[in-house]
Amino acid sequence: MRSEKLLKSMTLTILTVITLSIIIPATTTLALSTGKHPIATAAILSTSRDAFGRKVWKNQYFYVDIYLTSKPADEITLTVEVGGVPYSVNASYQAGTAYLYRAWFYIDENGKLYGNESKSELYPTLRVSELTTLEEGDSITIEYSGASVTLTFEHTEASVTIRSNVPYPLNLTGTNDWTIVAPDLNKDPESIDNFTAYVEIMDYTQGWTSPKKVLVPFEETDENSGEFEPTTISITNTSKKPASGDVPDLKVNYEGYKEFAALLYNNTKLNVTYALTLNITDITNTTKDTTGYIAGHLKVNGTINFKAGDTVITTYPVSGITEFNVTNGTIELVTVELYDTDTGYNIGKVDAYVNLTETTTYKFTVENITITPYTEYAYRLAKVEGEAPGDYVEIAIKVPQYIGASKDPDTASKTPTIFTAIGSIEVPVATLNTLNITVTDADENRHSYAIDSVTIYIKFPNGTIKSYTLDETDEDTGVFSETFAPYEWVKTGLLNYTHNSLEINETTYYYSSATGELKIANVSKSVDVAYTTAEVSVSPTEIMIPVTREPVVTLVVTVNDGDLNLLTDSVDAWTVTLDSGENLSSKVLEHTGGLLSGLAKLTIEAVKDSTSVYLNASAKTAITFVETGEDTGVFKAYINLRNFDWDWVRSALGGIPDKLVITYTDVYTSDLEPEDVEAEVTVVKANITVDRDVIPVTRHGDVKIGITVTDPSAAGRGTISIKVTAYDYEGNNVTTISKASVDATETGIETGVFKCTFTIPKEAITPKLIGGRLVISYGDLEKEIPFEIYGVEMYVNGSSSITVKYGDVINVTIVDPDRNLDNSEVDKFSVEVNDKLKLNFTETGPDTGIFVTTYTVDSDFGEAGKPVDIEYEDLTPTYATPGMDIWPNAETYSVTVYIQSFTGKLLVNGEEEYLEVGPIGKLNITVVDWDMNKDPDDINNVTIYIKLWNGTYKSFTAYETEDSTGVFTLSVDIKDEIGTPGEIIGKNIQVVYRDEVDAAGEVTTKIVTLKFISWDPEITTDKTAYNIGEKIKITLKDLDANTDPDKKDSAIVRVYSTSDPIGASIPLRETGKDTGVFIGEVLVSDTMMSGAVYAKLGDIITIEYTDKYPADYGVTGEEKIFTYTVRV
Repeated sequence: MRSEKLLKSMTLTILTVITLSIIIPATTTLALSTGKHPIATAAILSTSRDAFGRKVWKNQYFYVDIYLTSKPADEITLTVEVGGVPYSVNASYQAGTAYLYRAWFYIDENGKLYGNESKSELYPTLRVSELTTLEEGDSITIEYSGASVTLTFEHTEASVTIRSNVPYPLNLTGTNDWTIVAPDLNKDPESIDNFTAYVEIMDYTQGWTSPKKVLVPFEETDENSGEFEPTTISITNTSKKPASGDVPDLKVNYEGYKEFAALLYNNTKLNVTYALTLNITDITNTTKDTTGYIAGHLKVNGTINFKAGDTVITTYPVSGITEFNVTNGTIELVTVELYDTDTGYNIGKVDAYVNLTETTTYKFTVENITITPYTEYAYRLAKVEGEAPGDYVEIAIKVPQYIGASKDPDTASKTPTIFTAIGSIEVPVATLNTLNITVTDADENRHSYAIDSVTIYIKFPNGTIKSYTLDETDEDTGVFSETFAPYEWVKTGLLNYTHNSLEINETTYYYSSATGELKIANVSKSVDVAYTTAEVSVSPTEIMIPVTREPVVTLVVTVNDGDLNLLTDSVDAWTVTLDSGENLSSKVLEHTGGLLSGLAKLTIEAVKDSTSVYLNASAKTAITFVETGEDTGVFKAYINLRNFDWDWVRSALGGIPDKLVITYTDVYTSDLEPEDVEAEVTVVKANITVDRDVIPVTRHGDVKIGITVTDPSAAGRGTISIKVTAYDYEGNNVTTISKASVDATETGIETGVFKCTFTIPKEAITPKLIGGRLVISYGDLEKEIPFEIYGVEMYVNGSSSITVKYGDVINVTIVDPDRNLDNSEVDKFSVEVNDKLKLNFTETGPDTGIFVTTYTVDSDFGEAGKPVDIEYEDLTPTYATPGMDIWPNAETYSVTVYIQSFTGKLLVNGEEEYLEVGPIGKLNITVVDWDMNKDPDDINNVTIYIKLWNGTYKSFTAYETEDSTGVFTLSVDIKDEIGTPGEIIGKNIQVVYRDEVDAAGEVTTKIVTLKFISWDPEITTDKTAYNIGEKIKITLKDLDANTDPDKKDSAIVRVYSTSDPIGASIPLRETGKDTGVFIGEVLVSDTMMSGAVYAKLGDIITIEYTDKYPADYGVTGEEKIFTYTVRV
C-alpha cells in the first residue's frame, strides 16, 4: 500500500508530444527507456486539458504535447511525478510536424493512471498495476528538459445553460437550446463524446404538482469542447446468438432494456421498430407448447400490434406487461405512441425481454431493436405575460460525474423566463413584382440555434385560401419574411385588374390570463397590391410621310409602367407580334420570358381630318418594349414605320395623314379600370421655316438667315430652288438684296427637308429697309420676315455707374439685337476703352442679342481716383427714319466706372508716428495702399525712403504680400542698412512713403520717426548666498548685446571674491535668437582652479559686466561697468 502522501500527490514529467508508452517508477529498469535519454533542448509543454484549467477526472483520456526546436530521436522520455515518486513515460514524434512529440494518459473509473506513447495501447492492454489510485486533489507533474506542466485530479462540477427567454408553451422549444458544460465527461479529446442525463422538469404553467423525470442523450458539440447538447435518440441493440448444436436444457435470455424520453409536440407520434425473428429448425411439435416458444413483455404507453409473418396476432393494451407466444415467424412492433394525455408530454419507457427455451436442437436469431423518436420539436419552456406568480418552469439536469458513475451526480438547475407574444404582420412592398411579407412573432422563434418558420394563410379576392411558409431571417430573430411575386397569382387568376386585395393571416399561440390556458389567435393584415397607371411619350413628335413612299422614320415609344417590371434583378421585355396584313389594333403585350400577358395593349392609328385607320403590317413585324435598366419600370420600343403599308394608309385616308396616334391601353391601373394613354406624332406638311422672326437693320456686318423648306413630295431630289425678295418700307424691290433663285440642299437621303443660308450684305442695308420685309418663296409657299431697327441697353454690374477699386471684377452687358448677325452662332465684337485696353464682348448664346464681358480692374483700365467711361456706338440709331437716304450720326451709349483711391498707411514695427528702438535688430515696414495694386494678377511693389540723421536718404522696395492684397512689406536690418550701435544710438531717422493719390485725390506723404536708444543691463542670480562647492547661476539681460538677431550671441562677465580679487571670466550664452537674455554659471571653490571663483566663508562675490552701450551712451558715448554681489 502506498503512503497517504503518494496517494494525494502525483507528478508527471513529460518530454515531448506524447503517445505514452508506460508509466513506471524511475527506479525500475525497463528496456522501454533504453537509448532514449533526453537531449538538452528548449521545450514547450501543453496539454489537451489546458482549456479546462488542467483538471482531469475518471474515465478520461488526455495527452501532453512537447514542442522542441530540433528532433533528438523518434521517441523521448518524460518524467512523470505523482506524489513525489518519479516515473518514466515515452513520447513519440508526430510525423509531419515541426518537432512535436505526444504522450497519452488514461484514468480509469477507479482513478488509476496509465501512460503510453500510443493511445491505442493505453488501455486495457498495457496497465501499470503498481500505480496507486488517485484521490481528488492529487497532482500530476510532467517534465522534460527543464520545462514542466502540472495537472490536477479534481472533479469539475457540471453546469447548464438554457435559453434565457423562451416561448410558451414549454413543449415546443428546441432541445439544442440546452447546453451542459461538463469537462469531466469529455473523456476523449479526439472524439465526440456523449452521455445520457436525467432531466427533471417542473412546469407550473401546466398545473403540475411534482416534476417529470426524463432521460435525455447529450452529445459533445465538438471534439474536446466539454460542452454537450441534446441529440436525436437512436438506440440499436445487436443480435445475441448462442452457439448452434445440441444444447439440451439450454435457456437463453435476450434482454434489450433501454430507457429513453421523447420530448415532442402535443400529438406527434414516436415510431419504434422492434423486430424479433426466430428461425427454429428440427422442431417435431410445431404447435404452441412449452417445448419451443418465444416469450417477452413490453411496457409502453400506446397501442402495440404484433405480427407473425403478415398476420396480425393480437393487439395489446396500452400499458402493463404483456406476454406473447409464437412458434415461428416474426414479431414486429409496428407503432408505439409515447404520449401522456394527462400531462400533454411524451414521456415513456420501453422494456423488451425475450426468453427462448427448448429441449431439442435449435437455431435462432434476435434482430436489432431500433427506437427513433422525432426530435424536430422538443420540450418547450415558457412564461406568459401577465401570469400569476409561480407560473414558471424549473429545469434540473442530473449529470453523472463520469461515465459509469452510479451515485452522486451533479445537479445543474435553471429557471428560464418564458413568454408569449401576439405576432404582427407587415407588408412594406406590394406591387406586381414584389410582395414582401414580414411576420414578427417572438414566440415562434422555437430554436435559438436554427432558422425557424411560420405558416401564413392568404385569402384571395375570389375566396381562395392558400398557405405559405415564411422562414426566419436569421437564427434567434423571431422575424420571419418571404418575398412573393404577385404576377404569378395574376397568371393563375387569383388576382385580376379589378380585384387586388389580399388578406394575410397568421395563427399564433398566446396565453390567456383570464383562463390560464394556451390559446390560438389569428393575426390579420389586409393589403392591396398596387397597380400603376402608365405614362407614354414618343420621339420624334414630328415626322414627314412622303407622297409615294414609306417614311424613313423610327419612332421611339417610351412607356413608364411599373406593372411591366416583373423581374426585379434583370431587364424585362414585352413584345407585340403582327402577321403580314394584320392591323396594329389592341395588340396584347406578351412578356418575352413567357411570365405573363394581358397587362397592356398597343394601338397605332393614322388620322386625317375626322377619319382614322390602323397601321397595317406590310410583313411579319415584332415590336419589343425593353426595360431601360433593372427595376426601372421604363420601357422603350423602336418602331420602324417602313414595316407598314403606307400605300394602303394614304389610299384609305385619301392622302397623307395629319398625325399618328399611339394608344397604350393600361389594363392594370391604380383606379382598377383600364385606361387608354395616348401620345401623338404630327405629320409635317410642306412648309418654310426660318431661324429668326425679325431681321435687324444694322451696319455692324452681314446678316445671315437660315432657311428650311420641308416638302415630302420633293424627297430624294437633293436640291430645290427658292426665291428671296427684299422690299423697302414703300414696297419697292431692293435688288441689291433680292435673289431670284437660291439653292437649298436636302439634309439626307429622301428626307424631304432642305436647308440653305441667305446672306444680306451690310452695304445693302439702308434706312429705307426700316419697316420693309424679306419674302421667301417656294412654289405656292411664302414666308415673310420684317426688317426692324433696335435701340441699345448698356449696364455695368447691373447699373449705369459703379465705384470699384483695383482688383474688383466688373461685368459689362450690352443689349443690341443689331449685333445678332448669325442666329446659328455666337456673335462677338470689341469696344475700345483707351489706347491700352479693348473689352471683348461675346453673345450669351445664339440669337440672344445680349453681349457680355468680364474684366478685373487694373491700372490699364484707368487711374485710381478717376472715372472711366466705357462707350458704345449704335451705328443705326433709333431716331433714323425710313425716308433718310443716308444714316445719321451714331448714337453713343456709356457706363461709368469710378476707380476709388485710398489714403495709404505706413507702419514701422506696428507704429504709425513715432517709436523708440534698440540699435540691434530689424525694422518691419508695412504699407497698406489699394491704389498700388495696379496689376491684380501680379505682385506689385512700392518705394520706401529712409531719411538718416545726417539728412541723406536711402531707398528701399516693399513687395505685395500676394496677388491683389494691396499690402506691401519690407524688413530692414538696422546694423546692415542703417548703422552700427555706436553710430546710431541717440540719433533719429524717418521712414517715408509717398502716396501718389490719397482718398481725396491728392498726393500725401506718410512719415514715421524712430529714435535709437540703448539700455542698462540687469544682472540676477538664482540665490543671494552660496556655500562652498555650489554653482552660481547667472542671468544677464542686455538688449544691446543682442548683436545678431539671427543667431545666439554671447557675453562675458568677470566673477571675483574678497579672497580672490582677480577672479575668473565667465562666458554667458544667449537663451535663444534675438532674446537679449544670457545665462551661465560659475563654481564657488575653496581651491584656486580654472573656471571657478576662489572664496572663503564670509566673502562677498562680485559679478561684473561691462556694458558697451549703456542707457546714457547717446550722451556720453562711453561704456559702463555694472556689478552684482552675493554672499558666501
